[in-house]
Amino acid sequence: VRLTPQDGEIFSPGRDRVILETQLPSARGGWQPQEMAGLSEDRGVSGYRLKLGPLYSALDYRIRFSYGLSRIHHLDVLPRPEVKRIQLTVQEPAYTGRPAQTFDRFSGDISVLEGSTIQLRIEASVQLSAGIFEFEDGQRRSLAVTGLTARGGFQVDRSVRYRVRLRSLEGVP
Repeated sequence: VRLTPQDGEIFSPGRDRVILETQLPSARGGWQPQEMAGLSEDRGVSGYRLKLGPLYSALDYRIRFSYGLSRIHHLDVLPRPEVKRIQLTVQEPAYTGRPAQTFDRFSGDISVLEGSTIQLRIEASVQLSAGIFEFEDGQRRSLAVTGLTARGGFQVDRSVRYRVRLRSLEGVP
């Protein structure tokens, strides 16, 4: 939070008591005060700090100091993408003659024959902008994303660990 000139000025830490006041947008009155800590000036940085969190809903806030009050600011809390459903399809190598198998539920660990192809379809809780496979060896592979769904696959040529990372349209990982 930075105070702009129309909000007023705050002197260096120690000379002023600075309070961050918060309230839920639906609440009438009921500002909750929290004193902000002054930053040490020995590193050439001055100002005030207050850590909020975890936050689960939007809130309004303002800064109160000895001779003024800032305008009201609004803070939205954006949801993280959560995995709602994972569908895993395994196609074993052609020499097995087996058809592809699709699993709607699995523990996260699977064992497949070397040469198998894995396809994942992930449904998320929010609209997605991106998704990637991150492999333990540092490789990354993008997932195709459409709306709430991310899809991708890879061929298994050795034992491998990976994870999937999703990003919402708002940029929340």
